[in-house]
Amino acid sequence: KKVAEFVGAAGAGVIAASLSHPLDTMKTCMQGDIEQKTFKSMPETASALLAEGGAGRFFRGWSWRTSRMILAIFIMGQCKNLLPPIFFPSKFSEKADK
Repeated sequence: KKVAEFVGAAGAGVIAASLSHPLDTMKTCMQGDIEQKTFKSMPETASALLAEGGAGRFFRGWSWRTSRMILAIFIMGQCKNLLPPIFFPSKFSEKADK
C-alpha cells in the first residue's frame, strides 16, 4: 500500500512541478531583480529567459523542486491517513463502527 501511495505522490508531484515550474522561475527572477533592470513584467521576463537559455531555462532547478513536491505530497497523504485516529479517537473506535 505504501508503494502505491508513493507512486501516486510521485505522479502528482511530477505533474504539479512541471506545470508550475516555468511560472515560478519567472516569478523568482522578477523577485530577484529588485530594481527591475532585466525583468520588468511577465512577458519581458519570459522573453529574456528564452533569449538567455531557450526553453530549458524555464526548467532549471526542476529536479529539486519536483523531488520536494513528491515528498511533500507523500507526507501530506500519510498525515491524512495517520493523524485522524490520533486526534479523533472516538470516531475510529469499535463503538463508532456500530
